[in-house]
Amino acid sequence: MQCQQVEKLLLDQAEALQAPEVTSAVQAHLATCPDCRQFAAQLQVLRGAIPTLKKPTASASLIERTLERCHQEMAQLRVKPSSIKVQPHFLPLPKPVIITLILLMALSVSWVIGVITHTIKNQQIDQHTLWVLFFFIQNIMMLLLAPLLINRFRKQFIQNIVF
Repeated sequence: MQCQQVEKLLLDQAEALQAPEVTSAVQAHLATCPDCRQFAAQLQVLRGAIPTLKKPTASASLIERTLERCHQEMAQLRVKPSSIKVQPHFLPLPKPVIITLILLMALSVSWVIGVITHTIKNQQIDQHTLWVLFFFIQNIMMLLLAPLLINRFRKQFIQNIVF
């Protein structure tokens, strides 16, 4: 394996899973090549330092200058800022979330139906029944409110992004 290939694989290592034979070939090359070993060590140091870096923040003056420049460019194009309308839209839930919510709802309903039929037969509400009803109500509240909360936090996250 050539040094350029090893360097590329080392750089791609954090982003993609590599096949075991590729990993073993890279390790074998590192065992024999001091330059690539040094590159791998430096890369490891850099990757360890990345989480400690501060996230850059835009100053108020930079945001103001950027908006001013955008308005100037739109004026040159004869576009009024007020004519640009951003339509709020519903952010659909991913299909796995919807499927999970439906399955939890069905499971909760079937669980409660069993408890209700048991209670009707015995004509007595015991502690087990109360716990099942408590968890059923909790699940129903969670399942009904989860889509609303997910969309609310998505919209809030999108609104907090400064362009």
